[in-house]
Amino acid sequence: MGPSTDDYQEFMTSLTEEDLLLVRLARDLYCDDWDAMVEDLRDRQQGRAYVFEVPADRLGDHLRRIERLQQFEMRFSIKISSLLKGE
Repeated sequence: MGPSTDDYQEFMTSLTEEDLLLVRLARDLYCDDWDAMVEDLRDRQQGRAYVFEVPADRLGDHLRRIERLQQFEMRFSIKISSLLKGE
């Protein structure tokens, strides 16, 4: 038995504005490729060129959020961006 709509809805309602911002950035800047986004954030940490500005003290938070979002997508075989309503 696969995941239900309730499973998706419960997860989506648990997302913070920062989580949703990361989902939108991944969709719009990285074609839903979390690995490319993580690479970009790690480039930022290393002082290399990067796509978007993130305060240095928030990089770890963002990487942890991305890991949680990736785990959900892998567990349910769905892109979170496809669950965003009205976008």
